[in-house]
Amino acid sequence: MEITTYLAMTVDIFILGMANLIGGLPLIFHNIADLRNIQDVSNEKERVGHYWLQLGRRSKARLHMVLALLSYMVFGLLPPVVYGLSFRESNNRENKMMAVAGASLMCIALLALGKAHVKTAPRTYFQTLMYYLTIAVSSSGLSYVAGVLITRLLEHFGVIEQGGSAAPAPPGLSFPHSVGAQTSAWASF
Repeated sequence: MEITTYLAMTVDIFILGMANLIGGLPLIFHNIADLRNIQDVSNEKERVGHYWLQLGRRSKARLHMVLALLSYMVFGLLPPVVYGLSFRESNNRENKMMAVAGASLMCIALLALGKAHVKTAPRTYFQTLMYYLTIAVSSSGLSYVAGVLITRLLEHFGVIEQGGSAAPAPPGLSFPHSVGAQTSAWASF
């Protein structure tokens, strides 16, 4: 029963990560398209304006779109995949989270170094790297602390049990494995 619950939680987290990734694709596409459509410079002055500052030459807009979407997909897929595939035998949640944090920080570092490399101004690799890593560590740290505090609050009010499994919910409002996982078709996960 307990291993089935852990595996189901891993599948849920993987599915939520994939949904988040897919939900962000239109947003990325829209932001780049908006940036391309800003007409803040004339056609003969390509090396000025908002697009130039963010991405470079407007004539390379399709390449920028493809690279942005590709890097979003690759680097966005990595954390859910690492979570799903790491520590499969023990299903140690803390170890999984440390592996995901390490993979995420590595992705952020690679993207920050790439951004510093393509800058036309003096390249400041260390400053760019530290800027983005500081933002990532502080935001993920605050999110983790908030999650722990919310979990404690929910445990205090009896919404969830100490083991992290959900309290019985009305039918139709929960995933199949959270109520009666032994008889559910999802129990094989």
